Amino acid sequence: MYYVSFDSAKFYPIVKEVSIRYPRPASTDLTPEVSLEPGEVEAIQRATQKEGKKDWTIDLELKDAHGEVCSMVHGTWQMRRFQENKQ
Repeated sequence: MYYVSFDSAKFYPIVKEVSIRYPRPASTDLTPEVSLEPGEVEAIQRATQKEGKKDWTIDLELKDAHGEVCSMVHGTWQMRRFQENKQ
């Protein structure tokens, strides 16, 4: 999600906090499902560019091969701006 949504030459994400729930065991491979609206991406980048960092939360589900939710992740992330070289 990071590499396709954000400008990786200007910003990098860190994980501040994550909680994971396991409502059922997985017996197949899991596939994560997560999304951010384009407006959210733009707002995060604008705030990060202006202030140097920006927190946001995101929820994702991990589903098994049958489409059943086996894990739910709630995380607080922080986007940070790379420091400019001042040589």
